[in-house]
Amino acid sequence: RDDAAIGASLSIFPQPATTELHLSWPAAPAGPITLSLYDAQGRRVREQQTSAELVRLGYSALPTAELAAGTYSLVVAVADGSRFVRPV
Repeated sequence: RDDAAIGASLSIFPQPATTELHLSWPAAPAGPITLSLYDAQGRRVREQQTSAELVRLGYSALPTAELAAGTYSLVVAVADGSRFVRPV
């Protein structure tokens, strides 16, 4: 399911990212989240689990230094099965 609450509270910066993509959210979802980055061909190029502790702090970062410049899709998946997709 696509969760509008995650998308509404999620901040992603900087765009474009050169070394890291930073994510912050004021309303923390319960449990860990998984961040997945997909390239324009739909290949997953990065995946990272953010611990429940960092989720409660409202912050995570995804390394991007070794990725080619371009448009990617970020999928944020929450432990309860909800998810949000945003182009970055």
